[in-house]
Amino acid sequence: MTVEASALETRFLDFHAEGRGRLAARLVEAANGPAAELQLELEQARLTQGENTPPLLVAPSLNLTAEIDTLTREHAARSAILRLTWPEAAVPDVAVLGRHLPDSSPLRLLGGSAASQGQLTFDASGIRGEVTLTGQDIRTGLLDTEVLGTLSLELLLPHASLDGSLLDLSGSRFTLEMDDADEAQRLTTRLLARQARFTHPFGGDGQVPRTQLVLDGSVDRLGFLDRLLPRAHGLTLRGAGQLQADLDLIGHEPSPAAR
Repeated sequence: MTVEASALETRFLDFHAEGRGRLAARLVEAANGPAAELQLELEQARLTQGENTPPLLVAPSLNLTAEIDTLTREHAARSAILRLTWPEAAVPDVAVLGRHLPDSSPLRLLGGSAASQGQLTFDASGIRGEVTLTGQDIRTGLLDTEVLGTLSLELLLPHASLDGSLLDLSGSRFTLEMDDADEAQRLTTRLLARQARFTHPFGGDGQVPRTQLVLDGSVDRLGFLDRLLPRAHGLTLRGAGQLQADLDLIGHEPSPAAR
């Protein structure tokens, strides 16, 4: 079965996708009986989350496929696998996407527009995938320091639990180029998060967030790391250099094992 329409929309989890496009559905035989495959192709698409919210992204094309290995109602939700892909898209305001990043993330997205491509897979175990962002004049936060510059971000998502209790961004990396009135050349910061695991990242149900980070990179502004130094030492960092950090944050404070 195929349906084409000038206006199609779908809702999954708390997401809402809409646009002009085509819906194709077919039944297939599986080990447990009849199964279904659905494919929704949207043009001039918008993806939002929640009610009356600005769009996460606007895309020339947005593809959503669903695989359901059983049509039994009580098992369909647990067996469904959804895949969302966008070959190219505009993110009108990166701060909307940034709301999904914990405050303890090395990089926070505060404002500006960017180009994006990505793919996400949703199933009963959680969400996984990757999203890229590139843009100029992007406002970002490096811990407590707010900067404006050109951003290239590769956001990897090995796992995010549906209940929000765990977010794993290990493998993510970004490059940020900034103008500086005191420097003839642009300042460039590159960071790779070899490990970036956030447990109860948003502190729901009274849980204390925990952040485990292993970072490598080159940093032109070491001062943004001052917050991670024990206050009793009275130390501050200035200048540029190579960064290696092994951080374990309880709430917003480093544990004694942080390096």
